[in-house]
Amino acid sequence: MNDFDVETQKWIKSLKLGKNLSGFGDFENGFHFGTILDKLNLSKGRKFRNSSDMACVFHNYKNVKDLLM
Repeated sequence: MNDFDVETQKWIKSLKLGKNLSGFGDFENGFHFGTILDKLNLSKGRKFRNSSDMACVFHNYKNVKDLLM
């Protein structure tokens, strides 16, 4: 996790996401944002897919946007 400061690294590791995230690139498709929201019980049943397909990426980020608004 070279892209993140030490406190952010500790927080991400404390979430136990099932995958060690190494940097900002791991968040490109929106899946890990959704995983974090799910771990924090904020996903409201929304589903996120770990795919680089543009339709999937759009869907993931639309879900994130809707949850944050």
